[in-house]
Amino acid sequence: MYILLFTFLSVWVTNGMAEDQYTGSDVCKSCHAEQHQSWQKSHHQQSMARATAKTVKGDFNNAVFKYAGMQHRFYKKNDRYFVYTDNSQGQMQDFEIQYVFGVEPLQQYLIGMPDGRYQALSIAWDSRGRAEGGQHWYHLYPDENIKAGDSLHWTGYYQNWNSRCASCHSTNLEKKYSVQSNRFNTTFSQINVACEACHGAGRKHVEWARSGNKKSGDTGLLSLSDRGQWAFKPGATIAHRVDGRHPRQQLETCASCHSLRSELTEFKPGQPFDQQHGLRLLEPPLYQADGQIADEVYVYGSFLQSKMAQAGVVCSDCHDAHSGRVRGGAENICMQCHQSDTYNTPGHHQHVAGSRGSFCVDCHMSEKTYMGVDARRDHSFSIPHPELSQELAITNACTQCHDKETDEWALKARQQWPDNKHFGNGEDVEFARVLAEGRKMNPTVLPSLIELINNPSLPDIKRATALQELASYPSQQAFQTAMAILQTGSPLMRMAAIRSLAYVPVEKRRGYVSLLNDDSKLVRMELAPFIAAVPTHNLPEPINEMLGELFAEYIALQQSREDMPSAQLNLGNFYLSLGAPVEAGKAFKQALIIAPSYTPALLNLADLYRSYGNEKTAHQYLIKAQELADDTAAAAHAMGLYHIRNKDTQEAMSYLSRAVLSSPENPRYRYVYAVALNANGEFEKALLQIREGLEVAPYNPELLQLIVGLLEEKGRYIEAVGYKNRLPINPDHRQGIN
Repeated sequence: MYILLFTFLSVWVTNGMAEDQYTGSDVCKSCHAEQHQSWQKSHHQQSMARATAKTVKGDFNNAVFKYAGMQHRFYKKNDRYFVYTDNSQGQMQDFEIQYVFGVEPLQQYLIGMPDGRYQALSIAWDSRGRAEGGQHWYHLYPDENIKAGDSLHWTGYYQNWNSRCASCHSTNLEKKYSVQSNRFNTTFSQINVACEACHGAGRKHVEWARSGNKKSGDTGLLSLSDRGQWAFKPGATIAHRVDGRHPRQQLETCASCHSLRSELTEFKPGQPFDQQHGLRLLEPPLYQADGQIADEVYVYGSFLQSKMAQAGVVCSDCHDAHSGRVRGGAENICMQCHQSDTYNTPGHHQHVAGSRGSFCVDCHMSEKTYMGVDARRDHSFSIPHPELSQELAITNACTQCHDKETDEWALKARQQWPDNKHFGNGEDVEFARVLAEGRKMNPTVLPSLIELINNPSLPDIKRATALQELASYPSQQAFQTAMAILQTGSPLMRMAAIRSLAYVPVEKRRGYVSLLNDDSKLVRMELAPFIAAVPTHNLPEPINEMLGELFAEYIALQQSREDMPSAQLNLGNFYLSLGAPVEAGKAFKQALIIAPSYTPALLNLADLYRSYGNEKTAHQYLIKAQELADDTAAAAHAMGLYHIRNKDTQEAMSYLSRAVLSSPENPRYRYVYAVALNANGEFEKALLQIREGLEVAPYNPELLQLIVGLLEEKGRYIEAVGYKNRLPINPDHRQGIN
């Protein structure tokens, strides 16, 4: 299989669109003047620009900003812009600002490096008006004291424009990263998000327009006019889409940047989302249990949960396609489709007309602030549920406005509203409660999880999120649910179904080769690492050839993203599954060249060397992890295990304890530390660790089985019963899974 794989790799070809197919927005202006003028006022047009007197918003008049015990100075010299700040070694140095990045409510600044990298300075300009608290320098991490060497420092990987920002802030971007030299030679057709970023390369369209043959059906350009017509049926208070369609082209083109996703291929406007991107599901810490935003997720994952998406609403129904502005303003936008006499009244919103709380967005699109000043609205259009705030610490819009009040106050106030039918029940409440219990690994919640998964009225992103949780419930019921989805579900659901089968032993995954011809790249790229380690002997030659094609496609994907340490990690793990440790080691080491503090690569290299008996080199990587790793808990835990294996109990306890203190919510760290404590004769301390772990993860099977075993060893049978009752009757239901 390994030889076959590289045979396919040698002929694998990826086709990029030639740069000369891009004409530039000035050419578009000649025929589309109105759209071009509207775009000129947009954030897309101002997404990135050369640093000039016209584009720079920040104060560069020898302004001084203090952070991390240093004085950073912003100044001008011969109409050029400079900052005096700490470099990657922690020493103060002058840097020239090449580009501005964004415009409002904040503006960042890009600094070019000799290796072709552009780094985003972490000291940003608050470009809001003074009345809003703006017009000053501030640090994106004000409370963390970020210094040189930290991955979040402006010179670190996480602030790199080429890899992490450029593809959504420029047009026709080509990263042109060289893995051999670890350098970039990044290019773009236009510096900002211009016409062709959304509509595709314009050369063919210009030729069509100039030819005079307007009867031709192929204009050579992607049309994104999916808006459609909306009307009210007799007696209805909410409009419906007249054509009954649920168009995807515009929505998925916008989502290519307005979503938290991975890239599966070079972006081409108009292609299906699942062929180009892997969307993140509603996972913590990205989303709250009910699907409301927590971390920065860029809209699309939220919107897919909404009734608007299910009704066929697209982005341009609410936002002007070229200026990006909300149609009619936040006060009137919803009244396009929601009858004003019903919804824009105190009888519905229970607030004084025109006051805060009387507008739809106040209650149904709660805000969360990112990057210090950037308030973004949740696009799931959820109903506030103070009871879920009490139960699950979920945000509700009531106490966001009434910030001096409690969730209990909000619940009581809302219960007094005359129209209370929407509150305290419904699919959104049930989803949050079931998902939260499912993540605790509560064995009694499995039937309810499966009900969510099989509920066709729920959006696929919610069903897929619930389906993914079945990985914690190895059972025939969970297995059969996943297998059914693999036959009939959407690409997003099929991807989640593969993830849910993580408990299936490698030797039993041969049956999944039937998915090799799945028409969705998203599903195929999820399948590849799932079946990479499957024994291939006795498989028919055509199947082996198809496996080779799939594995080559997966490796080509990771290599197309080889400037990212996560892609190198994926590549390394994949090579390990294929039985190619040398190639795996190279990939892990390349991840560390890109990001020296990348914890998974440091620890995987330690494991790799240890598996080959090279304890000395393994230990060196563990030492390096203690010094550099982003994830200090994982690094300490790994070092603790090293000392356990070497029977150095005192050192082991120190590191295992440190891991728990750094990440107290991690049940695995608690489990290992408790086992070590008990083996060291510290039974009561072990018991305390387990109980504290069970407060966070009350149904964790490892912790439950451990505490039951320890208590029964001590003859404390009655005490053990309470914990024993939380375990499933048979903790391992894998019998018969194939």
